[in-house]
Amino acid sequence: MITRSQEGKIKTALKENKIIWLYGPPCVGKKTLIESVCGQLNLSWTHMSATNIDNRTLDVLDVLVLDDAEYCSNLQEIIEEQLKSSHNYRIIISSSFLPEMNEEFHHAMIEAGLCFKIDAPLYVEYAKGISVTTLEKDLLNRLIYGLYPDAITNPNLAETHLLRIWDSSIKTHFASSQRVNKKEPFLRLVRLLAFNIGAVTTYHDLGVQTGLDNETVQRYVDLLEKAGLVISLPVMSNGNRYELTKSHCVYFLDNGLRNAAINNFNPESLRNDMPELWKNFLISERVKALRVGNQELSIQFWKTHTNQSMDLIEKRDEVMFAYKMDWFKKKTVKIPNYFLKCYPESKTRVLNRNTFLPFLMKN
Repeated sequence: MITRSQEGKIKTALKENKIIWLYGPPCVGKKTLIESVCGQLNLSWTHMSATNIDNRTLDVLDVLVLDDAEYCSNLQEIIEEQLKSSHNYRIIISSSFLPEMNEEFHHAMIEAGLCFKIDAPLYVEYAKGISVTTLEKDLLNRLIYGLYPDAITNPNLAETHLLRIWDSSIKTHFASSQRVNKKEPFLRLVRLLAFNIGAVTTYHDLGVQTGLDNETVQRYVDLLEKAGLVISLPVMSNGNRYELTKSHCVYFLDNGLRNAAINNFNPESLRNDMPELWKNFLISERVKALRVGNQELSIQFWKTHTNQSMDLIEKRDEVMFAYKMDWFKKKTVKIPNYFLKCYPESKTRVLNRNTFLPFLMKN
């Protein structure tokens, strides 16, 4: 089992509170994480559907795990009742996405440290205890099959598991929750995003290609982000000449799930998208790491009409960090001169297969 960085915080929160909430896409390891924490605290627990709570079993438990909480129509009432109650048991809410509820109430839970966003394991979590030589050989597998637990623990069945997870995450998940009212255009949009990971686009361009209006495209992308499936990076523009505005780059939060979306698990020799997979891997890992650390940094990309670009821009304590990502180690990669002219105080770096690990390990 991969030890998750959030485990200590979740364990502390469960010891000190009547209720905590874990949310994230299906099959990222929420159940395993919950059972590990309860086991370490010597707590008895049981899983129960949040839509069908059986009160008869609660008095003999330490922890009640409410699964599929996104489908519970009175979830906020359950939370409020638990917070005010004198029950001996604690509740762990588990959901695939955040259901509709009072925004201030949910924000208060976040501020109180009761909510934990769970994604697929971090690469640095996976890498612990694995030799450098093994990691170097395995990097291609992670770029193609990603870091979902089922893809790691059952490599011979990775494709089967990822296609099943994809089907659950997109087709069943969104259809059953009735959050998508134009299913076929929605699926076309998702496949378009998957085929063009990291490509600079606008909601208007995506709408033209899928037959959707701009507002619907934005809403669907927002839903995919809230479901923990994609990342939408806005373009950075400070009014300098030639800089793009109103553009986005969309990446998937896991390489394996992206490849499942287009049903392409071919090896490197049969692919023409390795540079894109490399960017997707690095950016998704950085976003996951920031979530684990509860850091809210400004994450963007930069590009001009003359095709000068930086793949990732971070702003931390008024300092700008800018990264160019390179899959081909032997190729010389230069930082765009116009970027250096516009942002001379920025700290720039090229991330290739020799230099990426410190970047993924930084806080």
